[in-house]
Amino acid sequence: MKFLNKSIYKTFEYLFDELAEYYQFLYPNIGELNFNIAKELDSKILKPIKARKILDCTCGIGLLAIELSKLGYEVAGSDISNRMLENAVDNANKAGTKVKFVHSNILNLSKNIEEKFDVVICKGNSFSNINPEAFEEALENISSVLNKNGICYIDIRNHEEVIKQKPLFEHRSHVRLNSKDVVCFYIFDYKENLRTYNTFFVFYDRKTNTISHKLISIDGFFVFKKDLIRAFEKAGFKDIKKIKFDSESKDVDIYVGKKI
Repeated sequence: MKFLNKSIYKTFEYLFDELAEYYQFLYPNIGELNFNIAKELDSKILKPIKARKILDCTCGIGLLAIELSKLGYEVAGSDISNRMLENAVDNANKAGTKVKFVHSNILNLSKNIEEKFDVVICKGNSFSNINPEAFEEALENISSVLNKNGICYIDIRNHEEVIKQKPLFEHRSHVRLNSKDVVCFYIFDYKENLRTYNTFFVFYDRKTNTISHKLISIDGFFVFKKDLIRAFEKAGFKDIKKIKFDSESKDVDIYVGKKI
């Protein structure tokens, strides 16, 4: 298995389990974002191919899968993190939707999921958590759970631009709770083929006038257009193209390919 290696895969699983507790602070507007993305997926990809069954293979806390389920699609979600999936189940129950969730990383889809889907979605820059040597293997696993003529949808950061600019800091959010303020930001470290997201959560308790913090550091490989398209092609996909969604931020690139 090339998800870095077995021990690193376990490290990723642990880190995303840890991140699940703080996810709401990192993406405070994620509900609205996924609502808008689901509408664009519906109009630009799902309806044109008359899709019925969808897999979100990096579903996190399940919000996009839930929004797609509300639109009438049969939806499943998978993720590397059990803690994320626990939150996803809770969110689906609260929303009154039926979404099946499965614990699996992308490289084990063929082993863990028996169903076939019309569309498989890989969002949240999740492909950057895979060693570039395993891109083809990941796309082969995605292909294994797609119907013929099914669509694979992957979004990634524009890493070519990241390499040029090498930003060191990114403010994510400031959330105000009853008696606390939560500020979230990234500080980036760079290596030859990856950057580390040092994710800080700073908690200020206004009642006690005290500050605490949590740091979670996760590595992300650079995913370049030429490497991703080559992996699509080697895994047997055709009609590979880059598209844009109005609901996504400008630094996000979306690639789609069709299983032949």
